[in-house]
Amino acid sequence: MKMKTKDLLRQLKTKDIAVFGTGFVAEMFYEALQIHDLTSKIRCFVVSQASQNQRLHDRPVYPAEGLDLPAGVLLCVAVHESAAKEVMQTLKAYADRTVWIYPNLLELLYGMPDESRRRMPLVQIMSGQDPGEHWLSVRYAAVRDYLSGAQRYPKTKDLYLRAMALHCQPATALRRLRQAEELADSIQAEGFHSDSPVCVDDSGRIIDGLHRVCCAAYLRLESIPVTVYPSSPVFDRVLGDKNRLPERILLDGGFSAEEILFLREAWHEMTGR
Repeated sequence: MKMKTKDLLRQLKTKDIAVFGTGFVAEMFYEALQIHDLTSKIRCFVVSQASQNQRLHDRPVYPAEGLDLPAGVLLCVAVHESAAKEVMQTLKAYADRTVWIYPNLLELLYGMPDESRRRMPLVQIMSGQDPGEHWLSVRYAAVRDYLSGAQRYPKTKDLYLRAMALHCQPATALRRLRQAEELADSIQAEGFHSDSPVCVDDSGRIIDGLHRVCCAAYLRLESIPVTVYPSSPVFDRVLGDKNRLPERILLDGGFSAEEILFLREAWHEMTGR
């Protein structure tokens, strides 16, 4: 079920919580619960498969198979949206008390947006990005070579998967790549949908929508719809170096100097800087 953020908060304050997921999105949700002083409501975490005696944040982690949640526990799905269909099938027995938190996550973390769905020049968005971080250039190279049919796409696809796997499971990285390809096809064929704005903060940092920004850059769109959230220290707490991919993280992760040069060139092509 879906609900407005204020209604979700009301539910979170009045019910015990089980969190499906233990990865990046689950950690962002845990941060949001900390902000609202609600971590004490968490009874357990749930995953598709769990090892014996697994724990996270001093809570037990249970496998979904054979799960027996007490009545009244709200099951909050905190995984990347690319896994939505698979996860909801796994949790169909709890459909009447399962909430997908991804649509509400940014408002839980950052508060209500200052502006919603206005258009922002792409050059303005790019000017707010740090050239020392490669979370955009990794995505741009993959999107560009996929849409252009470039022979180097196997290489840029591999770069993408290796970079994503620095902060998520390889299976999640592959799902995200497939979703990025579908998104790129859609934007190229139909344009940028106004009901899927990129989320930025009022200092210009991209909170959500990196793939959409890269598609827009490759297609040379002048402006895209954005939702603007207040700047917050939450940005640095939930989006660390492994997400933003500075060069030292890539080097530590096994990327070669040649590959980093390739990403620098993608950055210059994408931004004109």
